[in-house]
Amino acid sequence: MKFLTPQEQKALIIVLGLLLVGMAVQAWRTEHPTEKATPAAAESK
Repeated sequence: MKFLTPQEQKALIIVLGLLLVGMAVQAWRTEHPTEKATPAAAESK
């Protein structure tokens, strides 16, 4: 990437890294949904 300055390259890598992390989190949350606690369920414990 000789057409980008080193600072621009770092910014691009950070943006792409954050995008990949976001996609990984979204995929994990889709596969592992959380059970939402209801007030009745919380009282029965």
